[in-house]
Amino acid sequence: MLVEISHLNDGQINDLFQMYQVEWWTRGRKHDDVQEMLKHSDEIVAFCDSETEQLVAFARVLTDYVYRGPR
Repeated sequence: MLVEISHLNDGQINDLFQMYQVEWWTRGRKHDDVQEMLKHSDEIVAFCDSETEQLVAFARVLTDYVYRGPR
């Protein structure tokens, strides 16, 4: 079963870092940079396995406070 979370623990941050290493557009990011990115993200939405707490999905919300998507 998946559980929605809004804050990542240390293990889940490492899971996210590992996810980034297998995608061409995020490969090569540094662990410290991922932690810094999370500190400055306006909002995150993530899902983890309810038993293992392993991160399985992640998204973050960015805003420039000027443009927004249609309602």
